[in-house]
Amino acid sequence: MSDGSNLAEQIAEVRRLLEVGFTETKGQLALLLLRTETGEQRHAELAASTAEQFREVRAELEKHDLRIADGERERAAAAALVEWSKRKAVWISMGIGVAVAVVGWVLQYLGRT
Repeated sequence: MSDGSNLAEQIAEVRRLLEVGFTETKGQLALLLLRTETGEQRHAELAASTAEQFREVRAELEKHDLRIADGERERAAAAALVEWSKRKAVWISMGIGVAVAVVGWVLQYLGRT
């Protein structure tokens, strides 16, 4: 009978060791699950934050694009004004030259008569 009780004790010990092992495994799995859920939650938060920051940066870039376009239009308008001023200066210079020539011819004609 001592063999039977010894066997029963050994089976009980094996059962206890298995239960302890399964409990440890369940605890480790629960911890891994918790870490995974926490990681997924953190990932979702970071993804939302990144998406918001991306929208903000895109909005700023669109503002900069508008400013650049405005600057290009202003520069084109200024270049057109400079070109117009140059042409105007040439015509005025030519007009003054013609007027001086006419006055010179008139004075020369008057000086002969």
